[in-house]
Amino acid sequence: MRIRVTLTWLRIVIGLLACLVAAVAGALLIAWTGLYSLAASHGHPGWMTSFLEFGKRRSIIANTRDLNVPDLDDPNLIRLGAAHFDAGCAVCHGAPGRPVTPVFEAMLPVPPPLSERAQDWSPEELHWVVRHGLQFTGMPGWSGEDRDDEVWAMVAFLRALSDLTPAAYGQLAAGNAPQETADVDALVTAGPASLPMAACAKCHGSESAPPTSDLVPILSGQSPAALEIALNDYRSGARESGFMEPVAGQLSEDRIGAIAAYLSSRESLAYAGTEATDPDAIARGRELARRGDGDRLAACDSCHGGSARADYPRLNGQSAVYIRAQLQLWKEGGRAVTPHGRLMAEITDDLSEGQITDIAAYYASQPVFQYGAAVSPAGGEE
Repeated sequence: MRIRVTLTWLRIVIGLLACLVAAVAGALLIAWTGLYSLAASHGHPGWMTSFLEFGKRRSIIANTRDLNVPDLDDPNLIRLGAAHFDAGCAVCHGAPGRPVTPVFEAMLPVPPPLSERAQDWSPEELHWVVRHGLQFTGMPGWSGEDRDDEVWAMVAFLRALSDLTPAAYGQLAAGNAPQETADVDALVTAGPASLPMAACAKCHGSESAPPTSDLVPILSGQSPAALEIALNDYRSGARESGFMEPVAGQLSEDRIGAIAAYLSSRESLAYAGTEATDPDAIARGRELARRGDGDRLAACDSCHGGSARADYPRLNGQSAVYIRAQLQLWKEGGRAVTPHGRLMAEITDDLSEGQITDIAAYYASQPVFQYGAAVSPAGGEE
């Protein structure tokens, strides 16, 4: 009796293996003959579309891990995500009041309209898709590999996208860039690239408007050397950012030099001031900035003060939110790639959370730095 049962199971196993071999052989035969058309215009049969959609959803769910989700209602995150979505995502996925470009509408699979579909996913799932992209769909991964902070800005915007009217979307996407329509001559001679969608002022502020998000630095008034180093690092990929790498990657060295010289000569408005000011935190931060903390921490102003080397950025007047976020990013190893980045990673490794908050509060309380203005050795304007 036992022998008969064993033989029965053996036949079943052999039959299953034979079916598997036949299926693999059949798939290879179809692939070799080219019988199945891979033309995007041909489309998939309904059953295959359903199977692929099912597989995609299950893969995303299976690979999504538990994350510390920030406050996705934070206007700073939403504004920062809006600027990048308009420049890098809307061309495929469309936007309120803006249809998908016909070229991308002919992709297979067709990129989904995110103003309608983003709510189908949890914040963690959206983070995974934006961070890693999707194979066989044309959806790229995030170019700043260690910049989860930027990915959360995109997730925050995607969660808000369905509630935006075309007018509200246009205002968020344009930021501080002029919203007037380019004249016909500019469109004919320069094309859509003449529109100000990648303008620096869109995110980083101008002489008439502060940065749109407290997570974005003020660039006007920085030294040309510091600006050139940052843009060249983004251009080469040495400094990671899914926001800045695509922008800087389109710039020549001559353009970078011209932009740096122009921005350094401009004044800029300070942030609107969205944080409460703690006098005690400012006082502690001033001590750290000017004198350091014994043997563990050198004075921040020795590199970032007004009379320090020109190739280091000045921190006076930058948002406390921005300074805090960058110091935390260094502390977590997210910017330890360039020579300056590796130096800062070593410094921030010794900083406590309280010291990070105090340093950010102090520099945010100072007047916005202006390159070329007379400064005292302590870093403040004379």
